[in-house]
Amino acid sequence: MKIFLNVIGWIGFVIMGVSLPLIYSCAGPNVGMIGMCLAFFSWIGALGALLLLIGGFLSKWRYWWIVALVMGVAYISASIPGLYRMEAGYAIDYRLCIMVFMVLLPGLACIIGGILMRWLSHRVKA
Repeated sequence: MKIFLNVIGWIGFVIMGVSLPLIYSCAGPNVGMIGMCLAFFSWIGALGALLLLIGGFLSKWRYWWIVALVMGVAYISASIPGLYRMEAGYAIDYRLCIMVFMVLLPGLACIIGGILMRWLSHRVKA
């Protein structure tokens, strides 16, 4: 069972890894609807983050917290250029704030999940 959960976590890692260049490409000069591009690829990243966190929390591999933190930081840094380009043309209102939160959510979930995995692993050993 532990091997199956590790495989689930690594599949989530690969899905998030594939979504990184896709999210980054949303900031390109030829993208007409940046918000739609970011929203679509953030769903792919959310699926990957969900699988990564399920595999990380349930398999209890010692270093999943590092994998989750690195993937979360990479995901957020890949989405920043598209968000910056999207925000430049719009007035700031509640819809834009919700969109920014939804795009950053998979990366934030991975970072928070990695911190929780680390905290829980130290708590159990003590």
